[in-house]
Amino acid sequence: MKVGAYELLSEIGRGGMGSVYRARSPDGREVAVKLLRGPLEDGTIERFERERRLLSGFGEREGFVPLLDAGSSSHGPFLVMPFLEGGTLRERLRRRKLAVDEAIALGRSLASALARAHERGVVHRDLKPENVLFTRDGEALLADLGLAKHFRGDTPDSGGSISLSRSGDLVGTVGYAAFEQMRDGKSAGPQADVFSLGAILYECLAGEPAFSGPTIVELVERVHRGSFEPVRHLRPDAPAWLASVIERSLSRDPERRFEDGARLERALAGPSRSRRMLLPGLALGLVAGLSLAAAFFLKDRLAGSSRAATDLADTVVRAEQKLAKGDLDGASGEVAHALDLDPASARALCVRADVRCRRGDLDGAIADATRALELDRRVATAWSARGVARFQRGENDLAIADLSRALELEPRNAAAWNNRAVARVRKGDMEGARADVERALAIEPRNVGALANRGFIRTSRGELDAAIEDLKRALEIDPKSGSAWRYLGTAQVKKGELDLAIAHMTRAIEIDPRDGISYTNRANARAIKDDFQGAIADYTKALEIDPRNVTACSNRGGARVKLNDLAGGLADFTRAIELDPKLWNGFAARGDMLALKGDVERARADYLRFLELAPDRREAPRIRDWLEKNPPK
Repeated sequence: MKVGAYELLSEIGRGGMGSVYRARSPDGREVAVKLLRGPLEDGTIERFERERRLLSGFGEREGFVPLLDAGSSSHGPFLVMPFLEGGTLRERLRRRKLAVDEAIALGRSLASALARAHERGVVHRDLKPENVLFTRDGEALLADLGLAKHFRGDTPDSGGSISLSRSGDLVGTVGYAAFEQMRDGKSAGPQADVFSLGAILYECLAGEPAFSGPTIVELVERVHRGSFEPVRHLRPDAPAWLASVIERSLSRDPERRFEDGARLERALAGPSRSRRMLLPGLALGLVAGLSLAAAFFLKDRLAGSSRAATDLADTVVRAEQKLAKGDLDGASGEVAHALDLDPASARALCVRADVRCRRGDLDGAIADATRALELDRRVATAWSARGVARFQRGENDLAIADLSRALELEPRNAAAWNNRAVARVRKGDMEGARADVERALAIEPRNVGALANRGFIRTSRGELDAAIEDLKRALEIDPKSGSAWRYLGTAQVKKGELDLAIAHMTRAIEIDPRDGISYTNRANARAIKDDFQGAIADYTKALEIDPRNVTACSNRGGARVKLNDLAGGLADFTRAIELDPKLWNGFAARGDMLALKGDVERARADYLRFLELAPDRREAPRIRDWLEKNPPK
């Protein structure tokens, strides 16, 4: 469908006045088109026109998503804005809570945007995580002025915009709107926006909304009472001053809140701002004869320190954003700059630990995370980062201990629950793993990794239909999840759906050509179909990726035997046993090969070793019978 000159591609959001679409402009750029649709109630056209007028006066420089174009079409009036690739704050909060420095930097940025709006006499009235968007570079911008209004009539362009809301209208989003705004949207002023931003920052730190309830009535009642858990109960590492700023912003009484965005921005600068204002005067009073030039020098040094702190926080945020997008080089460059600014930044060290872990530098990752913990043992991300690196190094007990500590500090960290589940799977603790993955999904029902891992666990328990349901759900959310494709193929092998299994393993390999496990699993499916040549090719590729892949080595031996390559099979079984001296099926297979060759003594040694390791396996009676018929000489 075309709206004006713009081709609509897909719906990306829906609100009270219409829908927002991802669209293509005539010059090929992707844009966002907000289209007014549906039945038009009283004032709807006027509100849409007011949003256009307000957007034309607020752009990226003011901290808002800019207006590119506007017009009318046969489908209704429309507004055109840039399509921001960084997504919304809501999407980020579904993945994780924000670090304290990150939340402060975001809060100051949004408060600054509100300050500009309030200065012009405009109140937003619909601040929530869905209306905070990020540019490709990680800059936060406010969106959706559909409910915004002028709160006083002495500002430019304010004519007519005050009277669109009727007294008593509920305007805004329950849980983020202040009580006075819910009671009478027409009278909402800047303090209502301060409340909403306080609710956003609370959720950024706590990982859950300040106000929640099973029904809308109970939710409104909790906002009315001002009933929320103190910030530091849910986020102990938040500084007391920051918790105080957020809790003051959430005051039931608007008069107790910060007056507007500008005052909230100054409060979010932290105690250091007050020190910058007082210390020069204090120094002049204490040090006789201090020159005016020296006083200005001291003031500049203090201001420079504040700028450096802000620069550090901004740099680490950019590093985290690039890491989230998989841009390891970009993240590495940003974190190197951050550590130049402050070599003792625990948060920057955590980011570098994550980068190093993803690049396979596990020793470096563990060293960085350990250094961060020496600086502050309450940093949950450091425990988590070290736990993941230790897991990848095969130190499962240490990994579980670190991830458990991370969860003590941040019990709503879905990623840590999921990572501990993976470590428990490695140890064979499937019940513990299942409990952990259920906790992860209770926190984040759309967590792709947790859904994929629960699918894997269910497959191991024979719950194949439930496993396939989990894995298909994961792929609906993220079609590029290689692990979900791989686990789906594994479940389908067990169901005997071999062609589907091979197709899904192939998809996993397309997503990650270095996924040796998917090559191994596809080879297994091909071997079951008697495609031994294809199986050998896949096993060989898996061994090129990981020469210590015992399963690929042993199973390639079996496939080679099927094609009468006895020498190749014997070599593969021998190598597999070298890699895993407790590989009971390897000893049984090599014993069979040696028996066929007439090498009775070596066959007997392998068979005896097999009986030591697996005396109850189904091959045991056959092997005992052979040993009786071939006693030692």
